Amino acid sequence: MIDGRVADLNAATYAAFQAIKQRNPSSLTEKDAKELAAAILSDGKVDAAEADLLTEMTQSQFRNIRVFAVGSAPTSDQFVQTFPTVGNAKKVLLNVLNPAPDLPVEWAKPDHGWNTLVADYKSSPAREAAVLGFVAGEMAKKWEASNMGNGYKPLRDEIANIYGLSNRPGSDTATGKMLLYRAVHKVDDDAQGQVPDLLYNWIRPGGAL
Repeated sequence: MIDGRVADLNAATYAAFQAIKQRNPSSLTEKDAKELAAAILSDGKVDAAEADLLTEMTQSQFRNIRVFAVGSAPTSDQFVQTFPTVGNAKKVLLNVLNPAPDLPVEWAKPDHGWNTLVADYKSSPAREAAVLGFVAGEMAKKWEASNMGNGYKPLRDEIANIYGLSNRPGSDTATGKMLLYRAVHKVDDDAQGQVPDLLYNWIRPGGAL
């Protein structure tokens, strides 16, 4: 709940945050945010109070935020006061709150974690480029294994597989198909147009040329 209050922040993160704010009582810089992120992730997880802190500090409404250490009463006058972040500092904290998926791990799943990849692709311009590049790289491996002798089967089969994944109930079908088409088109561009158009023209958004 966004209420301008963070309770029970663990001692290590609270101490790190307190040091940051003593050094810089104004808006967190990108360096400050990275230092806070490192403190939060030092134990390999984001606990409930840390998630509350990150949520408070990345919401858009400007307000004072009171941060209390674990064991402190909510009426205590011992707290660190801060307010929401902006710019690159906000991006750093958002990435801790909602980390980007591990693309190779997702791809190794039976369904390539396709819905997760599609959602990540839509999340920001930076993630769009990262996911597109990754999927194109995986499709390029199928292209490298394809030739006239095997009827381009490795690439054909992967295109058909992902097309089917994009059509599953609950999937973002339009975005999934767009990502697939763009990835294969990039493979074709990188191969200087050697990928036969008939292999993927049929998945082109808006219909085949």
